[in-house]
Amino acid sequence: MSAFNPFVHVTALLMVLVSFEAVADEKNLLFSNPLIRETIMLPEIKALRFITVDGFEPFSSFDDTGTLRGIHVDLARGVCTVLKITDKCTLQVASFETTENLLTTDKADVALAGLVPTVQNRAKLHFSVPYFRYPSRFLALKGVSQKQGDMIGVIAESAHQEMAKLLFPNLRQTAFTNQDEAVAALKNGTVSALFGDGLNWASLLASNTCCELQPGNYFLPLMRPDTLRAATARSRNDVLAAVNSALRQMEANGSLEEIYLRYLPNNPLQ
Repeated sequence: MSAFNPFVHVTALLMVLVSFEAVADEKNLLFSNPLIRETIMLPEIKALRFITVDGFEPFSSFDDTGTLRGIHVDLARGVCTVLKITDKCTLQVASFETTENLLTTDKADVALAGLVPTVQNRAKLHFSVPYFRYPSRFLALKGVSQKQGDMIGVIAESAHQEMAKLLFPNLRQTAFTNQDEAVAALKNGTVSALFGDGLNWASLLASNTCCELQPGNYFLPLMRPDTLRAATARSRNDVLAAVNSALRQMEANGSLEEIYLRYLPNNPLQ
Protein backbone atom coordinates (compact mmCIF):
# COMPACT_ATOMS: atom_id res chain seq x y z
CA MET A 1 0.00 0.00 0.00
CA SER A 2 1.33 3.41 -0.83
CA ALA A 3 1.31 6.18 1.77
CA PHE A 4 1.04 9.93 1.46
CA ASN A 5 4.43 11.31 0.48
CA PRO A 6 5.66 14.32 2.51
CA PHE A 7 7.23 17.12 0.51
CA VAL A 8 10.85 18.17 0.76
CA HIS A 9 10.04 21.67 1.95
CA VAL A 10 7.75 20.20 4.61
CA THR A 11 10.59 18.05 5.94
CA ALA A 12 12.77 21.12 6.23
CA LEU A 13 9.99 23.03 7.95
CA LEU A 14 9.50 20.27 10.51
CA MET A 15 13.21 20.24 11.27
CA VAL A 16 13.19 23.98 11.87
CA LEU A 17 10.13 23.88 14.10
CA VAL A 18 11.33 20.93 16.18
CA SER A 19 14.74 22.58 16.53
CA PHE A 20 13.01 25.77 17.68
CA GLU A 21 11.10 23.86 20.33
CA ALA A 22 14.27 22.17 21.56
CA VAL A 23 16.03 25.52 22.03
CA ALA A 24 13.00 27.09 23.69
CA ASP A 25 12.77 24.12 26.04
CA GLU A 26 16.18 24.64 27.62
CA LYS A 27 17.76 22.23 25.14
CA ASN A 28 15.96 19.16 26.48
CA LEU A 29 15.86 16.32 23.97
CA LEU A 30 12.67 15.07 22.39
CA PHE A 31 12.89 11.36 23.16
CA SER A 32 16.60 11.42 23.82
CA ASN A 33 19.24 9.33 22.12
CA PRO A 34 19.71 6.22 24.32
CA LEU A 35 23.41 6.19 23.34
CA ILE A 36 23.93 9.48 25.18
CA ARG A 37 25.06 8.72 28.73
CA GLU A 38 24.44 10.92 31.74
CA THR A 39 27.53 13.07 32.29
CA ILE A 40 26.59 14.48 35.69
CA MET A 41 26.47 12.89 39.11
CA LEU A 42 22.80 12.54 39.95
CA PRO A 43 21.64 13.58 43.42
CA GLU A 44 20.38 10.85 45.68
CA ILE A 45 16.58 10.85 45.82
CA LYS A 46 15.19 9.00 48.81
CA ALA A 47 11.45 9.47 48.16
CA LEU A 48 9.05 10.98 45.62
CA ARG A 49 5.48 12.24 45.98
CA PHE A 50 3.64 12.08 42.66
CA ILE A 51 0.33 13.74 41.85
CA THR A 52 -1.95 13.08 38.90
CA VAL A 53 -5.54 13.78 37.89
CA ASP A 54 -8.67 11.67 37.38
CA GLY A 55 -10.57 11.36 34.11
CA PHE A 56 -7.50 11.65 31.87
CA GLU A 57 -7.76 8.41 29.91
CA PRO A 58 -5.67 6.47 29.08
CA PHE A 59 -3.21 8.24 31.38
CA SER A 60 -4.98 8.29 34.73
CA SER A 61 -8.56 7.45 35.72
CA PHE A 62 -10.45 5.33 38.22
CA ASP A 63 -11.90 2.07 36.91
CA ASP A 64 -15.18 0.43 37.95
CA THR A 65 -13.53 -1.03 41.06
CA GLY A 66 -12.27 2.35 42.22
CA THR A 67 -8.67 1.55 41.30
CA LEU A 68 -6.56 4.27 39.70
CA ARG A 69 -5.09 2.97 36.45
CA GLY A 70 -3.33 4.34 33.41
CA ILE A 71 -0.05 5.28 31.78
CA HIS A 72 0.75 7.85 34.47
CA VAL A 73 0.24 5.33 37.26
CA ASP A 74 2.64 2.84 35.67
CA LEU A 75 5.03 5.63 34.68
CA ALA A 76 5.36 6.80 38.29
CA ARG A 77 5.96 3.21 39.37
CA GLY A 78 8.57 2.80 36.63
CA VAL A 79 10.46 5.95 37.60
CA CYS A 80 10.57 4.79 41.21
CA THR A 81 11.78 1.34 40.14
CA VAL A 82 14.66 2.84 38.15
CA LEU A 83 15.58 5.09 41.09
CA LYS A 84 15.27 2.10 43.48
CA ILE A 85 12.83 3.85 45.81
CA THR A 86 9.65 1.88 45.14
CA ASP A 87 8.86 1.63 48.86
CA LYS A 88 9.25 5.40 49.25
CA CYS A 89 6.96 6.61 46.47
CA THR A 90 3.39 7.80 46.71
CA LEU A 91 0.81 8.79 44.10
CA GLN A 92 -2.20 10.94 44.90
CA VAL A 93 -5.03 12.35 42.80
CA ALA A 94 -5.57 16.11 42.74
CA SER A 95 -7.61 18.51 40.68
CA PHE A 96 -5.79 19.91 37.66
CA GLU A 97 -6.26 23.47 38.95
CA THR A 98 -4.30 22.73 42.15
CA THR A 99 -1.31 20.87 40.68
CA GLU A 100 0.95 23.89 40.25
CA ASN A 101 0.27 25.11 43.79
CA LEU A 102 0.93 21.66 45.27
CA LEU A 103 4.34 21.60 43.61
CA THR A 104 5.37 25.13 44.54
CA THR A 105 4.28 24.76 48.19
CA ASP A 106 6.23 21.50 48.61
CA LYS A 107 3.15 19.33 49.02
CA ALA A 108 4.18 17.23 46.03
CA ASP A 109 7.39 16.56 44.12
CA VAL A 110 6.29 15.52 40.61
CA ALA A 111 3.10 16.14 38.64
CA LEU A 112 2.02 13.76 35.87
CA ALA A 113 -1.07 15.69 34.95
CA GLY A 114 -0.82 17.12 31.44
CA LEU A 115 0.64 20.47 32.46
CA VAL A 116 1.86 22.33 29.36
CA PRO A 117 4.90 24.63 29.61
CA THR A 118 4.04 28.32 29.25
CA VAL A 119 5.92 31.55 29.74
CA GLN A 120 3.98 32.10 32.96
CA ASN A 121 4.39 28.71 34.64
CA ARG A 122 8.05 28.35 33.66
CA ALA A 123 8.78 31.02 36.24
CA LYS A 124 7.75 28.52 38.93
CA LEU A 125 8.06 25.09 37.32
CA HIS A 126 10.59 22.91 35.55
CA PHE A 127 9.50 20.38 32.91
CA SER A 128 11.11 17.05 32.17
CA VAL A 129 12.10 15.59 28.84
CA PRO A 130 8.95 14.31 27.06
CA TYR A 131 7.66 10.87 27.94
CA PHE A 132 4.88 10.91 25.33
CA ARG A 133 4.13 12.67 22.07
CA TYR A 134 0.75 12.95 20.39
CA PRO A 135 1.48 12.20 16.73
CA SER A 136 -0.80 13.41 13.96
CA ARG A 137 -1.47 10.56 11.53
CA PHE A 138 -3.49 9.35 8.58
CA LEU A 139 -6.20 6.70 9.04
CA ALA A 140 -7.35 4.83 5.92
CA LEU A 141 -9.39 1.78 4.95
CA LYS A 142 -7.41 -1.44 4.79
CA GLY A 143 -6.09 -2.24 1.34
CA VAL A 144 -6.97 1.15 -0.13
CA SER A 145 -4.16 3.12 -1.75
CA GLN A 146 -3.99 6.88 -1.62
CA LYS A 147 -2.40 9.38 -3.93
CA GLN A 148 -1.86 13.12 -4.08
CA GLY A 149 -5.02 14.90 -5.11
CA ASP A 150 -7.28 12.62 -3.10
CA MET A 151 -9.92 13.96 -0.72
CA ILE A 152 -9.06 13.63 2.97
CA GLY A 153 -11.21 14.26 6.02
CA VAL A 154 -10.41 16.46 9.02
CA ILE A 155 -12.33 17.75 12.03
CA ALA A 156 -13.59 21.28 11.44
CA GLU A 157 -11.78 24.13 13.19
CA SER A 158 -9.16 21.77 14.63
CA ALA A 159 -5.38 22.12 14.68
CA HIS A 160 -5.26 19.14 12.33
CA GLN A 161 -7.29 20.98 9.73
CA GLU A 162 -4.69 23.76 9.69
CA MET A 163 -1.80 21.29 9.80
CA ALA A 164 -3.18 19.44 6.77
CA LYS A 165 -3.42 22.69 4.79
CA LEU A 166 0.21 23.47 5.58
CA LEU A 167 1.73 20.01 5.22
CA PHE A 168 -0.34 18.65 2.33
CA PRO A 169 -1.42 21.52 0.07
CA ASN A 170 -1.99 19.11 -2.85
CA LEU A 171 -4.59 17.11 -0.94
CA ARG A 172 -8.16 18.36 -0.98
CA GLN A 173 -9.96 18.22 2.35
CA THR A 174 -13.48 17.96 3.71
CA ALA A 175 -14.22 19.09 7.27
CA PHE A 176 -16.56 17.15 9.57
CA THR A 177 -18.14 18.26 12.81
CA ASN A 178 -17.02 15.23 14.85
CA GLN A 179 -15.02 12.00 14.70
CA ASP A 180 -18.04 9.70 14.22
CA GLU A 181 -19.12 11.68 11.16
CA ALA A 182 -15.60 11.59 9.76
CA VAL A 183 -15.20 7.82 10.27
CA ALA A 184 -18.57 7.19 8.61
CA ALA A 185 -17.42 9.21 5.58
CA LEU A 186 -14.22 7.16 5.43
CA LYS A 187 -16.16 3.89 5.48
CA ASN A 188 -18.54 4.94 2.71
CA GLY A 189 -15.75 6.23 0.50
CA THR A 190 -16.53 9.94 0.66
CA VAL A 191 -12.89 10.52 1.67
CA SER A 192 -9.87 8.31 1.10
CA ALA A 193 -8.27 8.98 4.49
CA LEU A 194 -8.64 10.95 7.71
CA PHE A 195 -5.95 13.16 9.21
CA GLY A 196 -6.05 13.62 12.95
CA ASP A 197 -4.81 12.63 16.38
CA GLY A 198 -2.85 9.38 16.23
CA LEU A 199 -3.81 8.45 19.79
CA ASN A 200 -7.52 8.74 18.96
CA TRP A 201 -7.02 6.64 15.84
CA ALA A 202 -5.10 3.97 17.79
CA SER A 203 -7.93 3.72 20.32
CA LEU A 204 -10.49 3.61 17.52
CA LEU A 205 -8.77 0.59 15.96
CA ALA A 206 -9.46 -1.45 19.09
CA SER A 207 -13.12 -1.75 18.02
CA ASN A 208 -12.87 -1.18 14.25
CA THR A 209 -11.26 -3.68 11.89
CA CYS A 210 -12.01 -1.66 8.77
CA CYS A 211 -9.07 0.68 8.98
CA GLU A 212 -5.37 1.01 9.61
CA LEU A 213 -2.86 3.72 10.39
CA GLN A 214 -0.75 4.89 7.48
CA PRO A 215 3.05 5.08 7.94
CA GLY A 216 4.36 8.40 9.17
CA ASN A 217 4.05 10.58 12.27
CA TYR A 218 3.65 14.34 11.90
CA PHE A 219 4.47 16.95 14.53
CA LEU A 220 4.06 20.71 14.46
CA PRO A 221 4.65 21.78 18.08
CA LEU A 222 4.10 25.47 17.40
CA MET A 223 0.60 24.74 16.11
CA ARG A 224 -0.41 22.00 18.53
CA PRO A 225 1.10 21.15 21.95
CA ASP A 226 1.95 17.51 21.35
CA THR A 227 4.19 16.43 24.23
CA LEU A 228 3.50 15.29 27.77
CA ARG A 229 6.11 16.08 30.41
CA ALA A 230 6.50 15.68 34.15
CA ALA A 231 6.48 18.94 36.12
CA THR A 232 8.45 19.82 39.25
CA ALA A 233 8.94 22.96 41.31
CA ARG A 234 11.64 25.14 39.81
CA SER A 235 13.58 24.90 43.07
CA ARG A 236 13.78 21.10 42.82
CA ASN A 237 16.61 20.61 40.37
CA ASP A 238 17.48 17.36 42.13
CA VAL A 239 14.05 15.90 41.40
CA LEU A 240 14.11 17.09 37.80
CA ALA A 241 17.54 15.52 37.17
CA ALA A 242 16.46 12.21 38.71
CA VAL A 243 13.19 12.05 36.76
CA ASN A 244 14.92 12.92 33.49
CA SER A 245 17.52 10.21 34.05
CA ALA A 246 14.84 7.63 34.85
CA LEU A 247 12.77 8.53 31.78
CA ARG A 248 15.80 8.23 29.51
CA GLN A 249 16.64 4.82 30.96
CA MET A 250 13.04 3.64 30.55
CA GLU A 251 13.09 4.73 26.93
CA ALA A 252 16.39 2.99 26.28
CA ASN A 253 15.41 -0.34 27.87
CA GLY A 254 11.96 -0.48 26.25
CA SER A 255 9.91 -0.24 29.43
CA LEU A 256 8.36 3.05 28.33
CA GLU A 257 6.92 1.41 25.22
CA GLU A 258 5.71 -1.55 27.30
CA ILE A 259 3.67 0.89 29.38
CA TYR A 260 2.06 2.38 26.25
CA LEU A 261 1.04 -1.04 25.00
CA ARG A 262 -0.75 -1.92 28.24
CA TYR A 263 -3.32 0.78 27.52
CA LEU A 264 -3.20 1.28 23.74
CA PRO A 265 -3.78 -1.28 20.96
CA ASN A 266 -0.46 -0.21 19.43
CA ASN A 267 2.30 2.28 19.91
CA PRO A 268 0.99 5.40 18.10
CA LEU A 269 4.57 6.52 17.41
CA GLN A 270 5.30 3.51 15.21
